[in-house]
Amino acid sequence: MDNVKYNLSLLKKTLPNNTNFDKVFVCIYKIVFNNNNLNLETPFLSYLLYKYQNDTNVIFPFKYLNNKNPNIVAQQLINDITDVKLKKKGYLTLDNNIYFFYHDVNDSILLQYLDKKNELWWTTIDEICNKQKLITYPIHDNVYNLFYNYNSLIYLLDNKNNKYEIPIIGYYGAPFQLIPYICTIGLKANSNKIFGASYYLGSFLHAIKYALWTSNYKQRNILGKNISDKDGKYYNSGIIRYVVFLKNNTQLLYHPDNLFNNLILNLDTNKINKNIKNIKKGDWKNKFNSITISNIKFKNLSGFFNIHTQYIINNFEQLYPISCHEINTHDTLNIYNPNFKKYTIK
Repeated sequence: MDNVKYNLSLLKKTLPNNTNFDKVFVCIYKIVFNNNNLNLETPFLSYLLYKYQNDTNVIFPFKYLNNKNPNIVAQQLINDITDVKLKKKGYLTLDNNIYFFYHDVNDSILLQYLDKKNELWWTTIDEICNKQKLITYPIHDNVYNLFYNYNSLIYLLDNKNNKYEIPIIGYYGAPFQLIPYICTIGLKANSNKIFGASYYLGSFLHAIKYALWTSNYKQRNILGKNISDKDGKYYNSGIIRYVVFLKNNTQLLYHPDNLFNNLILNLDTNKINKNIKNIKKGDWKNKFNSITISNIKFKNLSGFFNIHTQYIINNFEQLYPISCHEINTHDTLNIYNPNFKKYTIK
């Protein structure tokens, strides 16, 4: 896209006389604006990170310099990673490390199944700078500190130097048997929920509930075969990781001035109000493209309206799937507990 700019003017070209750096990092990025051969309305930025096999950290690929030529070490590392010829854009230094930037001109990310043994992951600015986490794996501070110190690296710009929206990462959970179908056909809008025909995603912990357990915690059967136990826990569980463009977003709050206050109030007092019907028809879509629902506790009843962050998305075009995963169910609880967080992928 000719109207997309990534300002790398801060990158240096000529190497300093000092070569006593500790590590050489390679920062491979791509500007994604293609999804199934269709141009995205809003492009997004993705960087390639390396995940250790011991699941401790996710980091830019690196090598120790050991007084060698940084250019040579960086190119050797690139050759180890890919056969694709990448254009070197320049470098930055931070905390006695040197970071070389390379542009991968491929403008899409292929949706694929990734397991915990996978070493190279395309990640987003939201994961790096906001969540500092890739699924359940912490991102090393060598990565996000680079963006915090050089924050022009965070943004893509249009031809008027306006910043493009930075999408968030959202997850969708389901029994693993359905994951290939959803990845092939696409996520379907759910018209049975209170916000109308929309796409319901959330944080990793939100998606886990729907990945591991049936909605009514009873046994589920598909094509004559049980896919869960008698307590509704699936034998095999999966999640899909999406890039999500919230666009014109609104927050659902338990506050008198909030559009959805009556909805929560009615549930909190066990009363029925006609305003719920209006929300069910999706009237919110006349003003907004998405809803974010964070942790909301009832004031009158015990319990919560919502625990883990949820995203209600209006249009399918706001979603870009980038990976799918199978959940390790062996080390999880048999009954859903929202406070349990030690989930991993296989």
